[in-house]
Amino acid sequence: MTFTPDGVPVEGTPAAEPAPAKSGVSKKIVAFGIAGVVALGALGVGAAYAAYSVFGGGGAQPEEVLPGNAIAFSKLDLDPSADQKLALYRLTKKFPTVSDKVKSEESSIQDAIFGSIFEGDNFGLTYDDIKPWLGKRAAVAVFPASSTDAPVDVAVVLAVTDRDKAKAALDGAEDVGYAFAEKDFVILSETDAMAKSIVDGGRKATLADAKDFGTDVDSLDGDQVSVAWADLGKVRELAEKNSASDADLRAFSDAVGKNLQGRIVLGLHAESDYLELQGNAVGTGDATAKLGTGNAGELLAAAPAGAVAAASVSGLGDVLTEAYNQVSANGGDFADTLGELDGVGLDLPGDLKTILGSETAVVVTDAEEPNVGVVTRNEDPQKSLDAVSPLVDLAGPDAFRAERTDRGLVAATAPDLLAALRDGKGNLAGSDKFTQVVADPGAAVVAYVDLAAFIDANRDDPDYADMKALKAAGLSVRGGDDASFRLRLSFR
Repeated sequence: MTFTPDGVPVEGTPAAEPAPAKSGVSKKIVAFGIAGVVALGALGVGAAYAAYSVFGGGGAQPEEVLPGNAIAFSKLDLDPSADQKLALYRLTKKFPTVSDKVKSEESSIQDAIFGSIFEGDNFGLTYDDIKPWLGKRAAVAVFPASSTDAPVDVAVVLAVTDRDKAKAALDGAEDVGYAFAEKDFVILSETDAMAKSIVDGGRKATLADAKDFGTDVDSLDGDQVSVAWADLGKVRELAEKNSASDADLRAFSDAVGKNLQGRIVLGLHAESDYLELQGNAVGTGDATAKLGTGNAGELLAAAPAGAVAAASVSGLGDVLTEAYNQVSANGGDFADTLGELDGVGLDLPGDLKTILGSETAVVVTDAEEPNVGVVTRNEDPQKSLDAVSPLVDLAGPDAFRAERTDRGLVAATAPDLLAALRDGKGNLAGSDKFTQVVADPGAAVVAYVDLAAFIDANRDDPDYADMKALKAAGLSVRGGDDASFRLRLSFR
Protein backbone atom coordinates (compact mmCIF):
# COMPACT_ATOMS: atom_id res chain seq x y z
CA MET A 1 0.00 0.00 0.00
CA THR A 2 1.24 3.51 -0.74
CA PHE A 3 0.54 6.59 1.31
CA THR A 4 0.24 10.33 0.75
CA PRO A 5 2.57 12.63 2.74
CA ASP A 6 -0.24 12.87 5.31
CA GLY A 7 -0.16 9.11 5.91
CA VAL A 8 -3.44 8.46 4.06
CA PRO A 9 -3.66 5.38 1.80
CA VAL A 10 -3.94 6.23 -1.90
CA GLU A 11 -7.10 4.75 -3.36
CA GLY A 12 -6.55 2.19 -6.07
CA THR A 13 -2.95 1.40 -5.16
CA PRO A 14 -2.17 -2.19 -4.29
CA ALA A 15 -1.23 -3.22 -0.80
CA ALA A 16 1.91 -5.22 -0.19
CA GLU A 17 1.37 -8.76 -1.45
CA PRO A 18 -0.21 -10.58 1.50
CA ALA A 19 0.56 -14.07 2.61
CA PRO A 20 -2.46 -16.39 2.50
CA ALA A 21 -4.57 -15.69 5.56
CA LYS A 22 -5.17 -18.54 7.96
CA SER A 23 -8.67 -19.45 9.05
CA GLY A 24 -9.96 -17.09 11.70
CA VAL A 25 -6.94 -14.80 11.49
CA SER A 26 -8.84 -11.65 10.67
CA LYS A 27 -11.39 -11.95 13.45
CA LYS A 28 -8.74 -13.01 15.95
CA ILE A 29 -6.41 -10.06 15.42
CA VAL A 30 -9.35 -7.64 15.34
CA ALA A 31 -10.77 -9.09 18.54
CA PHE A 32 -7.38 -9.04 20.25
CA GLY A 33 -6.79 -5.47 19.13
CA ILE A 34 -10.16 -4.29 20.39
CA ALA A 35 -9.51 -6.06 23.69
CA GLY A 36 -6.19 -4.26 23.85
CA VAL A 37 -7.81 -0.87 23.29
CA VAL A 38 -10.22 -1.56 26.13
CA ALA A 39 -7.46 -2.88 28.40
CA LEU A 40 -5.14 0.05 27.75
CA GLY A 41 -7.72 2.83 27.78
CA ALA A 42 -10.22 1.82 30.44
CA LEU A 43 -10.37 3.09 34.00
CA GLY A 44 -10.81 0.45 36.64
CA VAL A 45 -8.90 -1.82 38.94
CA GLY A 46 -6.75 -2.96 36.02
CA ALA A 47 -5.80 0.61 35.26
CA ALA A 48 -5.22 1.23 38.93
CA TYR A 49 -2.26 -1.10 38.81
CA ALA A 50 -0.50 1.56 36.71
CA ALA A 51 -1.52 4.36 39.01
CA TYR A 52 1.82 6.03 39.53
CA SER A 53 3.33 5.57 36.12
CA VAL A 54 3.83 8.75 34.10
CA PHE A 55 5.02 9.52 30.59
CA GLY A 56 8.37 11.15 30.95
CA GLY A 57 10.74 8.20 31.17
CA GLY A 58 12.13 9.38 27.83
CA GLY A 59 12.59 7.46 24.61
CA ALA A 60 10.39 6.81 21.61
CA GLN A 61 6.62 6.53 21.77
CA PRO A 62 4.44 4.12 19.71
CA GLU A 63 2.72 6.94 17.79
CA GLU A 64 6.12 7.85 16.34
CA VAL A 65 6.17 4.66 14.23
CA LEU A 66 2.49 4.40 13.26
CA PRO A 67 0.87 5.91 10.13
CA GLY A 68 -1.04 9.17 10.50
CA ASN A 69 -4.33 7.78 9.18
CA ALA A 70 -5.27 5.93 12.40
CA ILE A 71 -8.92 6.29 13.42
CA ALA A 72 -8.40 5.03 16.97
CA PHE A 73 -5.35 4.66 19.19
CA SER A 74 -4.54 3.71 22.77
CA LYS A 75 -1.20 3.43 24.53
CA LEU A 76 0.31 2.59 27.88
CA ASP A 77 3.75 3.72 29.05
CA LEU A 78 5.28 1.79 31.93
CA ASP A 79 8.50 3.71 32.50
CA PRO A 80 7.97 5.52 35.82
CA SER A 81 10.41 7.34 38.02
CA ALA A 82 11.87 5.49 41.01
CA ASP A 83 9.60 7.06 43.63
CA GLN A 84 6.50 6.38 41.58
CA LYS A 85 7.61 2.82 40.95
CA LEU A 86 7.73 2.38 44.71
CA ALA A 87 4.28 3.95 45.05
CA LEU A 88 2.88 1.61 42.39
CA TYR A 89 4.43 -1.37 44.13
CA ARG A 90 2.71 -0.37 47.37
CA LEU A 91 -0.58 0.25 45.58
CA THR A 92 -0.62 -3.19 44.00
CA LYS A 93 -0.27 -4.66 47.47
CA LYS A 94 -3.76 -3.33 48.22
CA PHE A 95 -5.13 -5.81 45.65
CA PRO A 96 -4.20 -9.39 46.69
CA THR A 97 -5.05 -10.90 43.30
CA VAL A 98 -2.55 -8.63 41.59
CA SER A 99 -0.10 -8.71 44.46
CA ASP A 100 0.35 -12.43 43.90
CA LYS A 101 1.76 -11.64 40.43
CA VAL A 102 4.16 -8.98 41.69
CA LYS A 103 7.59 -10.30 42.64
CA SER A 104 9.44 -7.03 43.18
CA GLU A 105 9.18 -3.28 42.68
CA GLU A 106 10.98 -3.60 39.35
CA SER A 107 8.60 -6.25 38.03
CA SER A 108 5.37 -4.82 39.45
CA ILE A 109 4.34 -2.75 36.44
CA GLN A 110 5.49 -5.25 33.84
CA ASP A 111 3.95 -8.29 35.47
CA ALA A 112 0.74 -6.74 36.77
CA ILE A 113 -0.24 -4.90 33.58
CA PHE A 114 1.20 -6.89 30.71
CA GLY A 115 0.69 -10.14 32.58
CA SER A 116 -3.04 -9.35 32.63
CA ILE A 117 -3.23 -8.18 29.00
CA PHE A 118 -1.35 -11.21 27.66
CA GLU A 119 -2.90 -13.67 30.09
CA GLY A 120 -3.57 -17.08 28.55
CA ASP A 121 -2.51 -18.23 25.08
CA ASN A 122 -2.53 -15.47 22.44
CA PHE A 123 -1.44 -16.58 18.96
CA GLY A 124 0.34 -19.56 20.52
CA LEU A 125 2.30 -17.26 22.84
CA THR A 126 2.04 -16.88 26.59
CA TYR A 127 3.25 -13.98 28.69
CA ASP A 128 6.31 -16.05 29.62
CA ASP A 129 7.21 -16.15 25.91
CA ILE A 130 6.85 -12.39 25.55
CA LYS A 131 8.30 -11.18 28.84
CA PRO A 132 12.04 -11.75 28.02
CA TRP A 133 11.96 -9.19 25.21
CA LEU A 134 8.98 -6.97 26.01
CA GLY A 135 9.76 -3.31 26.69
CA LYS A 136 7.88 -0.76 28.77
CA ARG A 137 5.51 0.62 26.11
CA ALA A 138 2.59 -0.85 24.23
CA ALA A 139 -0.18 0.47 22.00
CA VAL A 140 -3.09 -0.56 19.82
CA ALA A 141 -4.14 1.33 16.68
CA VAL A 142 -7.04 0.89 14.26
CA PHE A 143 -6.85 1.89 10.59
CA PRO A 144 -9.21 1.88 7.59
CA ALA A 145 -9.23 -1.60 6.02
CA SER A 146 -6.69 -2.30 3.28
CA SER A 147 -8.71 -5.29 2.03
CA THR A 148 -12.22 -6.71 2.18
CA ASP A 149 -11.30 -9.43 4.67
CA ALA A 150 -12.12 -7.27 7.71
CA PRO A 151 -13.78 -3.89 8.36
CA VAL A 152 -10.54 -2.44 9.78
CA ASP A 153 -6.84 -3.13 10.06
CA VAL A 154 -5.52 -3.46 13.61
CA ALA A 155 -1.95 -3.03 14.76
CA VAL A 156 -0.58 -4.00 18.16
CA VAL A 157 2.66 -2.14 18.90
CA LEU A 158 5.14 -3.46 21.45
CA ALA A 159 8.43 -2.00 22.60
CA VAL A 160 11.26 -4.48 22.16
CA THR A 161 14.37 -4.87 24.29
CA ASP A 162 15.92 -7.78 22.34
CA ARG A 163 15.08 -8.20 18.64
CA ASP A 164 16.63 -11.65 18.37
CA LYS A 165 14.50 -13.02 21.22
CA ALA A 166 11.41 -11.27 19.85
CA LYS A 167 11.98 -12.73 16.38
CA ALA A 168 12.47 -16.22 17.76
CA ALA A 169 9.22 -16.01 19.72
CA LEU A 170 7.16 -14.39 16.96
CA ASP A 171 8.40 -16.82 14.30
CA GLY A 172 6.68 -19.52 16.34
CA ALA A 173 3.45 -17.57 16.78
CA GLU A 174 0.18 -18.66 15.21
CA ASP A 175 -2.22 -16.56 13.12
CA VAL A 176 -0.33 -13.29 13.44
CA GLY A 177 2.15 -11.39 11.31
CA TYR A 178 4.84 -9.01 12.45
CA ALA A 179 7.39 -6.48 11.24
CA PHE A 180 10.04 -4.55 13.13
CA ALA A 181 9.83 -0.76 13.06
CA GLU A 182 12.42 1.84 13.92
CA LYS A 183 13.05 2.91 17.50
CA ASP A 184 12.85 -0.64 18.87
CA PHE A 185 9.19 -1.41 18.24
CA VAL A 186 7.53 -4.39 16.63
CA ILE A 187 4.17 -4.21 14.86
CA LEU A 188 1.79 -7.18 15.12
CA SER A 189 -1.01 -7.43 12.58
CA GLU A 190 -2.96 -9.98 10.53
CA THR A 191 -0.09 -10.95 8.24
CA ASP A 192 3.59 -10.12 7.85
CA ALA A 193 2.71 -8.11 4.73
CA MET A 194 0.09 -6.05 6.55
CA ALA A 195 2.46 -5.37 9.45
CA LYS A 196 5.18 -4.28 7.00
CA SER A 197 2.70 -2.05 5.18
CA ILE A 198 1.87 -0.32 8.47
CA VAL A 199 5.56 0.13 9.25
CA ASP A 200 6.12 1.64 5.78
CA GLY A 201 3.19 4.00 6.29
CA GLY A 202 4.70 5.20 9.56
CA ARG A 203 7.94 6.02 7.77
CA LYS A 204 6.11 8.42 5.46
CA ALA A 205 3.91 10.28 7.97
CA THR A 206 3.43 9.43 11.63
CA LEU A 207 0.45 9.65 13.92
CA ALA A 208 2.60 11.73 16.28
CA ASP A 209 2.80 14.44 13.59
CA ALA A 210 -0.92 14.34 12.71
CA LYS A 211 -2.37 17.74 13.62
CA ASP A 212 -5.67 16.63 15.17
CA PHE A 213 -4.07 13.88 17.23
CA GLY A 214 -1.37 16.11 18.64
CA THR A 215 -3.74 18.96 19.45
CA ASP A 216 -6.21 16.65 21.16
CA VAL A 217 -3.60 14.90 23.30
CA ASP A 218 -2.06 18.23 24.30
CA SER A 219 -5.48 19.35 25.60
CA LEU A 220 -5.21 16.88 28.49
CA ASP A 221 -4.04 18.28 31.84
CA GLY A 222 -0.82 17.00 33.38
CA ASP A 223 1.01 13.73 32.82
CA GLN A 224 -0.96 10.68 31.74
CA VAL A 225 -0.35 7.01 32.48
CA SER A 226 -2.45 6.00 29.50
CA VAL A 227 -3.95 7.80 26.51
CA ALA A 228 -6.76 6.78 24.17
CA TRP A 229 -7.93 8.74 21.12
CA ALA A 230 -10.52 8.25 18.38
CA ASP A 231 -11.90 10.09 15.37
CA LEU A 232 -15.59 9.39 15.96
CA GLY A 233 -16.69 10.66 12.57
CA LYS A 234 -14.39 8.22 10.77
CA VAL A 235 -15.52 5.40 13.06
CA ARG A 236 -19.11 6.15 12.04
CA GLU A 237 -18.20 6.29 8.34
CA LEU A 238 -16.48 2.90 8.52
CA ALA A 239 -19.46 1.40 10.34
CA GLU A 240 -21.80 2.70 7.64
CA LYS A 241 -19.53 1.43 4.86
CA ASN A 242 -19.37 -2.09 6.28
CA SER A 243 -22.87 -2.33 7.76
CA ALA A 244 -24.27 -4.32 4.83
CA SER A 245 -21.96 -7.28 5.53
CA ASP A 246 -21.75 -7.14 9.32
CA ALA A 247 -24.83 -7.32 11.57
CA ASP A 248 -23.07 -5.80 14.58
CA LEU A 249 -21.83 -2.83 12.57
CA ARG A 250 -25.28 -2.42 11.06
CA ALA A 251 -26.85 -2.27 14.52
CA PHE A 252 -24.18 0.21 15.65
CA SER A 253 -24.68 2.37 12.57
CA ASP A 254 -28.47 2.39 12.99
CA ALA A 255 -28.12 3.33 16.66
CA VAL A 256 -25.79 6.31 16.22
CA GLY A 257 -27.16 7.56 12.88
CA LYS A 258 -25.41 10.78 11.89
CA ASN A 259 -24.96 11.93 15.49
CA LEU A 260 -21.50 10.43 15.97
CA GLN A 261 -18.97 13.03 14.89
CA GLY A 262 -15.89 14.89 16.07
CA ARG A 263 -13.08 13.39 18.11
CA ILE A 264 -12.48 12.27 21.68
CA VAL A 265 -9.31 11.92 23.73
CA LEU A 266 -8.95 10.20 27.11
CA GLY A 267 -6.12 10.34 29.59
CA LEU A 268 -5.52 8.48 32.84
CA HIS A 269 -3.73 10.60 35.44
CA ALA A 270 -2.51 9.48 38.87
CA GLU A 271 -2.17 11.21 42.20
CA SER A 272 -1.05 9.72 45.50
CA ASP A 273 -4.58 8.78 46.57
CA TYR A 274 -6.74 8.71 43.46
CA LEU A 275 -6.86 8.03 39.75
CA GLU A 276 -8.49 10.43 37.31
CA LEU A 277 -9.76 9.59 33.85
CA GLN A 278 -10.08 12.83 31.91
CA GLY A 279 -11.87 13.10 28.58
CA ASN A 280 -12.20 15.91 26.08
CA ALA A 281 -14.56 15.90 23.10
CA VAL A 282 -13.93 18.09 20.08
CA GLY A 283 -16.65 18.97 17.58
CA THR A 284 -19.07 16.30 18.77
CA GLY A 285 -22.07 18.58 18.16
CA ASP A 286 -25.50 17.50 19.37
CA ALA A 287 -24.12 14.37 21.01
CA THR A 288 -22.76 16.49 23.86
CA ALA A 289 -24.31 19.93 23.31
CA LYS A 290 -27.64 18.79 24.80
CA LEU A 291 -26.03 18.01 28.16
CA GLY A 292 -26.53 21.58 29.27
CA THR A 293 -24.18 24.05 30.89
CA GLY A 294 -25.84 24.68 34.25
CA ASN A 295 -24.50 24.12 37.76
CA ALA A 296 -25.74 20.62 38.57
CA GLY A 297 -23.71 20.38 41.76
CA GLU A 298 -25.71 23.14 43.43
CA LEU A 299 -28.56 20.74 44.25
CA LEU A 300 -26.15 18.28 45.85
CA ALA A 301 -24.47 20.85 48.06
CA ALA A 302 -27.21 20.64 50.69
CA ALA A 303 -27.85 16.89 50.39
CA PRO A 304 -27.23 14.79 53.54
CA ALA A 305 -23.52 14.44 54.20
CA GLY A 306 -23.95 10.72 54.78
CA ALA A 307 -25.41 10.03 51.32
CA VAL A 308 -23.86 6.92 49.75
CA ALA A 309 -24.71 7.94 46.19
CA ALA A 310 -25.90 11.09 44.45
CA ALA A 311 -26.27 12.43 40.93
CA SER A 312 -27.42 15.74 39.53
CA VAL A 313 -28.04 16.75 35.92
CA SER A 314 -28.63 20.19 34.42
CA GLY A 315 -31.16 20.26 31.59
CA LEU A 316 -32.32 16.67 32.09
CA GLY A 317 -35.91 17.58 31.27
CA ASP A 318 -34.91 18.94 27.86
CA VAL A 319 -32.62 15.97 27.13
CA LEU A 320 -35.27 13.35 27.94
CA THR A 321 -37.98 15.25 26.09
CA GLU A 322 -35.91 15.23 22.91
CA ALA A 323 -34.98 11.57 23.42
CA TYR A 324 -38.65 10.69 23.88
CA ASN A 325 -39.55 12.45 20.64
CA GLN A 326 -36.81 10.64 18.72
CA VAL A 327 -37.79 7.22 20.08
CA SER A 328 -41.45 7.85 19.38
CA ALA A 329 -40.67 8.90 15.82
CA ASN A 330 -38.64 5.74 15.19
CA GLY A 331 -41.39 3.48 16.57
CA GLY A 332 -40.71 -0.04 17.85
CA ASP A 333 -41.34 -1.88 21.11
CA PHE A 334 -39.65 0.72 23.31
CA ALA A 335 -41.79 3.47 21.82
CA ASP A 336 -44.90 1.38 22.56
CA THR A 337 -43.76 0.96 26.17
CA LEU A 338 -43.28 4.70 26.56
CA GLY A 339 -46.75 5.25 25.13
CA GLU A 340 -48.22 3.12 27.91
CA LEU A 341 -47.05 5.71 30.45
CA ASP A 342 -49.85 7.94 29.24
CA GLY A 343 -52.18 5.43 30.88
CA VAL A 344 -50.98 6.34 34.38
CA GLY A 345 -52.00 9.96 33.94
CA LEU A 346 -48.79 11.46 32.55
CA ASP A 347 -48.96 13.80 29.58
CA LEU A 348 -45.80 12.94 27.66
CA PRO A 349 -43.46 14.33 26.61
CA GLY A 350 -44.56 17.65 28.16
CA ASP A 351 -44.62 16.34 31.73
CA LEU A 352 -40.98 15.28 31.49
CA LYS A 353 -39.86 18.92 31.41
CA THR A 354 -42.57 19.94 33.89
CA ILE A 355 -41.50 17.36 36.49
CA LEU A 356 -37.74 17.29 35.99
CA GLY A 357 -37.33 21.00 35.43
CA SER A 358 -34.02 22.68 34.71
CA GLU A 359 -32.04 20.88 37.45
CA THR A 360 -32.60 17.36 38.76
CA ALA A 361 -30.80 15.49 41.55
CA VAL A 362 -31.15 11.98 42.97
CA VAL A 363 -29.77 11.08 46.41
CA VAL A 364 -29.40 7.63 48.00
CA THR A 365 -28.82 7.03 51.72
CA ASP A 366 -27.88 3.81 53.55
CA ALA A 367 -26.01 1.18 51.54
CA GLU A 368 -27.71 -1.75 53.28
CA GLU A 369 -31.33 -0.51 53.23
CA PRO A 370 -31.29 2.26 50.61
CA ASN A 371 -33.73 5.15 50.56
CA VAL A 372 -34.00 7.36 47.49
CA GLY A 373 -34.76 11.07 47.27
CA VAL A 374 -35.24 13.49 44.37
CA VAL A 375 -34.81 17.28 44.24
CA THR A 376 -35.73 19.45 41.26
CA ARG A 377 -35.68 23.11 40.25
CA ASN A 378 -38.81 24.10 38.30
CA GLU A 379 -40.31 27.32 36.94
CA ASP A 380 -43.75 26.39 38.34
CA PRO A 381 -43.41 24.15 41.45
CA GLN A 382 -47.16 23.66 41.87
CA LYS A 383 -47.59 22.58 38.27
CA SER A 384 -44.70 20.16 38.75
CA LEU A 385 -46.30 18.70 41.86
CA ASP A 386 -49.61 18.24 40.03
CA ALA A 387 -47.82 16.51 37.16
CA VAL A 388 -45.95 14.07 39.42
CA SER A 389 -49.02 13.21 41.51
CA PRO A 390 -50.06 10.24 39.30
CA LEU A 391 -46.71 8.59 39.96
CA VAL A 392 -47.01 9.18 43.71
CA ASP A 393 -50.53 7.72 43.69
CA LEU A 394 -49.32 4.71 41.71
CA ALA A 395 -46.51 4.00 44.18
CA GLY A 396 -48.65 4.65 47.25
CA PRO A 397 -48.06 7.21 50.04
CA ASP A 398 -46.09 4.72 52.13
CA ALA A 399 -43.64 4.10 49.29
CA PHE A 400 -43.12 7.57 47.88
CA ARG A 401 -43.97 11.13 48.96
CA ALA A 402 -43.57 14.45 47.16
CA GLU A 403 -43.79 18.08 48.30
CA ARG A 404 -43.54 21.48 46.66
CA THR A 405 -40.82 23.92 47.66
CA ASP A 406 -40.26 27.54 46.72
CA ARG A 407 -37.99 26.52 43.84
CA GLY A 408 -39.24 23.10 42.80
CA LEU A 409 -40.00 19.64 44.17
CA VAL A 410 -38.65 17.21 46.75
CA ALA A 411 -39.66 13.56 46.86
CA ALA A 412 -38.38 10.58 48.81
CA THR A 413 -39.08 7.02 49.89
CA ALA A 414 -38.60 7.86 53.59
CA PRO A 415 -39.97 10.78 55.70
CA ASP A 416 -36.62 11.64 57.27
CA LEU A 417 -34.91 11.87 53.88
CA LEU A 418 -37.80 13.96 52.53
CA ALA A 419 -37.41 16.38 55.45
CA ALA A 420 -33.64 16.56 55.01
CA LEU A 421 -33.94 17.38 51.32
CA ARG A 422 -36.68 19.95 51.98
CA ASP A 423 -34.69 21.68 54.72
CA GLY A 424 -31.48 21.64 52.66
CA LYS A 425 -29.19 21.72 55.69
CA GLY A 426 -26.94 18.83 54.71
CA ASN A 427 -23.35 19.25 53.58
CA LEU A 428 -22.54 16.45 51.12
CA ALA A 429 -20.52 18.83 48.95
CA GLY A 430 -18.33 19.64 51.94
CA SER A 431 -17.49 16.05 52.86
CA ASP A 432 -13.92 14.88 52.27
CA LYS A 433 -14.94 11.88 50.17
CA PHE A 434 -17.09 14.01 47.87
CA THR A 435 -14.59 16.83 47.34
CA GLN A 436 -11.76 14.39 46.64
CA VAL A 437 -13.50 12.65 43.73
CA VAL A 438 -15.80 15.34 42.28
CA ALA A 439 -13.28 17.47 40.39
CA ASP A 440 -15.76 19.99 39.00
CA PRO A 441 -18.86 20.36 41.22
CA GLY A 442 -20.15 23.23 39.08
CA ALA A 443 -20.41 21.07 35.95
CA ALA A 444 -23.60 20.19 34.06
CA VAL A 445 -23.53 16.57 35.31
CA VAL A 446 -22.23 15.56 38.72
CA ALA A 447 -22.29 12.07 40.22
CA TYR A 448 -20.84 10.54 43.40
CA VAL A 449 -20.70 7.04 44.91
CA ASP A 450 -19.35 6.10 48.35
CA LEU A 451 -17.83 2.81 47.23
CA ALA A 452 -16.51 1.99 50.68
CA ALA A 453 -20.03 2.03 52.12
CA PHE A 454 -21.35 -0.46 49.55
CA ILE A 455 -18.26 -2.66 49.69
CA ASP A 456 -18.27 -2.83 53.50
CA ALA A 457 -21.96 -3.77 53.39
CA ASN A 458 -20.96 -6.87 51.39
CA ARG A 459 -18.00 -8.24 53.29
CA ASP A 460 -19.00 -11.79 52.38
CA ASP A 461 -18.42 -11.11 48.69
CA PRO A 462 -15.58 -13.34 47.39
CA ASP A 463 -13.92 -10.29 45.82
CA TYR A 464 -14.00 -8.26 49.05
CA ALA A 465 -10.27 -8.64 49.69
CA ASP A 466 -9.48 -6.79 46.45
CA MET A 467 -12.40 -4.38 46.43
CA LYS A 468 -11.93 -3.08 49.99
CA ALA A 469 -9.10 -0.83 48.79
CA LEU A 470 -11.61 1.34 46.92
CA LYS A 471 -12.98 4.44 48.63
CA ALA A 472 -15.22 6.57 46.35
CA ALA A 473 -15.91 7.50 42.75
CA GLY A 474 -16.97 10.83 41.29
CA LEU A 475 -17.92 12.13 37.85
CA SER A 476 -18.28 15.66 36.51
CA VAL A 477 -19.26 16.49 32.93
CA ARG A 478 -19.42 19.80 31.08
CA GLY A 479 -21.61 19.93 27.97
CA GLY A 480 -21.33 21.94 24.79
CA ASP A 481 -19.85 21.26 21.36
CA ASP A 482 -16.44 20.73 22.98
CA ALA A 483 -17.45 18.81 26.08
CA SER A 484 -15.24 17.37 28.81
CA PHE A 485 -15.49 15.03 31.76
CA ARG A 486 -13.48 13.90 34.77
CA LEU A 487 -13.99 10.56 36.47
CA ARG A 488 -12.08 9.97 39.71
CA LEU A 489 -11.55 6.82 41.75
CA SER A 490 -10.06 7.20 45.23
CA PHE A 491 -8.44 4.59 47.46
CA ARG A 492 -8.44 3.90 51.17
